[in-house]
Amino acid sequence: MSERRIRVVNMIPKSLSGETNQDSEPQLTVNPEDHRMMIGTAFTPDPGGGPLGPVYASFDGGNTWTLDLIVPGGEPNDQSVRFGSGSALY
Repeated sequence: MSERRIRVVNMIPKSLSGETNQDSEPQLTVNPEDHRMMIGTAFTPDPGGGPLGPVYASFDGGNTWTLDLIVPGGEPNDQSVRFGSGSALY
């Protein structure tokens, strides 16, 4: 039997680990051109109540995560994201 290399991480940055929202229906996409680049989504509101919704971003293969406010609309919604060519995020 081959060795499995699975690691479970918490995408929520430590500074936001006290959140009380239901960050349900998580989704993850990995850039096929650079596997260190990952984007995750969930029903997560902007912690500051602003007009943009967040995505979780990692640029080091999932070792660290940040919350980037880039989705128009602000309200948590069901998001599906995928990488396209040239690292474009759709």
